[in-house]
Formats: sequence, structure tokens, C-alpha cells
Amino acid sequence: KKKRCKSRIGAQFHRRKQFASSIRRMRRHRLQIIPLGLRKTISSFGHLDIVCNNAGIGLEYPFDWKKTVDTNLSAVIEGTYLAIEHISQYEKGVVINVSSMAGLLPLPATPVYCAAKHGVLGFTKSIWKDAEKRGIRVNAICPTIFRTPMVEEGMKRDEKFRRYVEAAGMVEMEIVVDGMLELIRDETKRGAIMRVTRQKGIDYEKYRGAKL
Repeated sequence: KKKRCKSRIGAQFHRRKQFASSIRRMRRHRLQIIPLGLRKTISSFGHLDIVCNNAGIGLEYPFDWKKTVDTNLSAVIEGTYLAIEHISQYEKGVVINVSSMAGLLPLPATPVYCAAKHGVLGFTKSIWKDAEKRGIRVNAICPTIFRTPMVEEGMKRDEKFRRYVEAAGMVEMEIVVDGMLELIRDETKRGAIMRVTRQKGIDYEKYRGAKL
């Protein structure tokens, strides 16, 4: 499914080059790697107009919970500012910050993860108007749980988390990709907070000032 989803996005936006060549796995907690990844993307494609800040780990207290904040929030903030700086050289573009339904709701099983994802939404809601002045749209997407190595590991390690996942249910990755493509294509979406759930599919959080 991951390969199929990646191919769909690549077919939409990078027909002449292998899409995977632009993807660099940034080492966790190494914010200095982000500028290098953006420069390599520009070198591969000649410009930069789409940036997706997707970072997620789930370390909780008593483990090294600060790494969760560094990865899930600080890296997204750093990536957004760098994306705005680079994209503004090419007239216009879009930044999508990946949050979570845990950024909208409490999640007692993973409070630090939840706090970081709330932070992503607060940051996105607060910065999009300034980014818009430079021709850049900033949106966020909040999927409920879908199958990833982090989720599978969490379900094995934490019984409370496993029960939560089973009760909430998982969404298919293809639906998340559909939402991502909508945020990329639809130029009316500015400061949009998209929700992706099994129950309602794709919809949007309404808040004062958003352009949906």
C-alpha cells in the first residue's frame, strides 16, 4: 500500500523523475539535516513548491519524552520556516503539516505525543496568514490511526493503547493520501485543518479565521 500511495503522488506531481528520489529519511532529532534535504530536493527537481512535514515518534515518560517533542513539534516548526524561506523564491507553493486526531482530542495513553500534535495545529493556525503574504499556503492534516510501524509497536508494548486503537479503528492509507492531494491541489485551502476518520472520512475543523 505504501508503494501504491507513493506512486499516486509521484504520478501527479513528478512525472519526469522518480518520486522516491526526492524523499530523504531525516534522522530523528537532527534538525540540521532538514536544510540539506530541502537543498537536495531543489537540486533534483529544480524548484520547490510542495513540502510535507511528517514526523512522528511516540516516546513517553519515563523514557526520553523530550525526543517526542523535538521530533513531532520542533522539527515541524523548523521545516515550515525553512520551507517558507525556500518556496518563496519560486513565487508560490504549499506546506502541509501532519498532525493527528490526537492533536484535536485528549489521548491519555500518550500525553506527550498528544501535546506535541496539539502544538502542530496551534502553530499552523498561527502562521498561515504570514505565509500567505509570501504566496505560500500552510495547512494541516489530522488522520486518525492508520497502520504504521510505530502504531504496531505501540500496540504490542501498551495494552491501553491497543484497546484504544481497536475501539477507534484504523483508516486506510489511501484515504489519507486523498486528503493530502486535496490540500495540495485546492488553492482555496489556507490555514485548513483537515480531519480524516473512519467514521466521517474527510472533513474540516472550523475555527475563526480559516479559509476553507
